[in-house]
Amino acid sequence: MASLQQLREDTYLKIANDYYKDVLPAEIIPTLKKRYPPATVNRWLNKAQDLVCRTARCLYDQKKGTVAIGKYWIKLPDVCLDLTGVYFKEPDEDEIRLIPKSQSQLDEEHENWETSTDSWATNEPEFYAMMREQKTKGAGHSVKLQPRPDVAGTLKLFFIRLADAMTSAVNCSLDEYWEDALIDYAVYKAKGDVKGLQGFGALIQSMVTETKTKNSDAERFIANKQSHR
Repeated sequence: MASLQQLREDTYLKIANDYYKDVLPAEIIPTLKKRYPPATVNRWLNKAQDLVCRTARCLYDQKKGTVAIGKYWIKLPDVCLDLTGVYFKEPDEDEIRLIPKSQSQLDEEHENWETSTDSWATNEPEFYAMMREQKTKGAGHSVKLQPRPDVAGTLKLFFIRLADAMTSAVNCSLDEYWEDALIDYAVYKAKGDVKGLQGFGALIQSMVTETKTKNSDAERFIANKQSHR
């Protein structure tokens, strides 16, 4: 996985090769670095990585932690894009997978489920609702459990995630093949040429196809394993 510095240098080199063919790269790159400062190119590259992760949904992660009695509204990691599985485990009990529902579904079934003191409102959680608001707006980036836990337990989250921002100490999170998409986007931002944007879009579409194929193959493998038990 390439470093931010390497991707930035490759961006300058691509601009030089594609748009200044009559000049040696070594001659034009110092000028390009003045025109497009490293901090600006770094920002473009990180934005491109973010767009790739949001569109291709290609990175996964998991987190777990203890949930206190009565705590049903839990903040999600900032990098979480979407939940793929939520599990809850009470002490000395089997772990259970919670069923996803929307906030409106939970409200329709029990209008005051978040505040009720009735016995049905507090028990081992069976459902969850992901709050999809922007991280700084409304309910925030969070998940709600229903019923509200009546004992402390362990919550495990599986999710599609964003990449960590690239820095001098953090490399690109994408496979090497897909790094060209970041460079194409940075070139597009620098030159405003639709060619770079088209290259970026084509690589993202290829990544979407690859991710779907991998997931489909994994699901078929699991189904075959289960059918032969």
